[in-house]
Amino acid sequence: MGYAHFQVHTDDSLTAMQTAWEKMHENLPVFRELGPECSDFNIPKLHNIRHYIDSIRLLGSADGYNTENTERLHIDLAKNGYRASNRRDYIQQMTRWLTRQEAVHRFSLYLQWACPGYSPGQGYRPPPNVDWDDWEQADDADNEEDEAFDETPQQVTYDIAARPAYPNLSASDIQTQFQVRDFLFYVNEFLNQHKLPGGELLRSTRRFGAFKRAALYLPALRAAETESEKPDVIQAILAADGTMSNKGLKRGSPAKFSTVLVRISDSNWKDGPLSGNYFVSLPLTWLTWNLLGLQVAHVKLIFRLPMEIMVHEAPLLYVHWFTPFHDMLADFESPSGLSRISHSNTVGQRRSSVISLADVVQTCHLIPKFATTTNPDWDCNRVLNQVTTFYFNPYLRYRDFYLFRYNMYLITEYHKRKQAELAAKLARGANNIRF
Repeated sequence: MGYAHFQVHTDDSLTAMQTAWEKMHENLPVFRELGPECSDFNIPKLHNIRHYIDSIRLLGSADGYNTENTERLHIDLAKNGYRASNRRDYIQQMTRWLTRQEAVHRFSLYLQWACPGYSPGQGYRPPPNVDWDDWEQADDADNEEDEAFDETPQQVTYDIAARPAYPNLSASDIQTQFQVRDFLFYVNEFLNQHKLPGGELLRSTRRFGAFKRAALYLPALRAAETESEKPDVIQAILAADGTMSNKGLKRGSPAKFSTVLVRISDSNWKDGPLSGNYFVSLPLTWLTWNLLGLQVAHVKLIFRLPMEIMVHEAPLLYVHWFTPFHDMLADFESPSGLSRISHSNTVGQRRSSVISLADVVQTCHLIPKFATTTNPDWDCNRVLNQVTTFYFNPYLRYRDFYLFRYNMYLITEYHKRKQAELAAKLARGANNIRF
């Protein structure tokens, strides 16, 4: 179903859909062995999948043929407006709220057209090396290229609160409340690695401000364009106890710490997606570039340097690392098709670092490796610390499916074609040998 949600299709994506449909039918006997008795699987939902490819070739992509858009409009036009009201005369308030939202949206579209470098939520940022004298010529060139999709690497932008939610924290407070270790050591290590001054000013008396959230605005994907409009939120929120007030009991909330994909190196793109150990000679496009040198990290703290040593513009993250990805081709061909990672430890401690928010590519989701029986002590709010081995989930969003599943399929097929071509050349060479 992930392929059916693509908003743009090619022959490769339709072939991948056909391959996935055939593989699903190859694995259907497993349901008979492990699940309830079933004579056949010829139910309407499974039967309709058989006709998706022909329907897409005949009528176009399937994103406009379901109720997803109308359900989304009900949220955007009704539910959000009602939540923004005070529940009194809410119809008038919802109408006014929606009118203002539309006005802001129109003005935002105008700013994107009029100001190169503007992105929603970031304000205007003039791009480097813009020749303002050639504004009209550049604008005409942009109009001619509107229909062409830019596959060059695009920058991830971010948005963060103006004031920290946890202000005036000392290093010892951070280590105690956020359960991290050697905080000042890793901050100083980050400054030294990036050759930034200020390390000599780091003392235990310095105060830091920590944030609950940071929002990422990811580059658009044509196959999942609607998802690019939503911010990708990184969370580092401490648990809150329930409190009693004049308005009644306010429930407590558990801690929330996100997992993210971090770009750790600009390695050779031929090393494969993420950080594989194999050689793939795919042309360098945005898809292949976006999968290079990535590693999963568990965010424990979002903070900024003190104003006295503000030598780095972007916010910083204190993270715990997971092990690197290994042979992604072998993982893709495995029965589960998922890559396995685990906690990265050194001398019995979690390997940690301070990194820049600018190095984060996007959030991600990890699935715990379950045994034959589930441990009853596992808790959804603490499972990242309770379990040591996880599977990387490429099905979290359509965007993830496109990048980490469909792109992996393309690389695998390319690899198979190259091996077949090499085998054919070797066979022709062997036939020409005379004994």
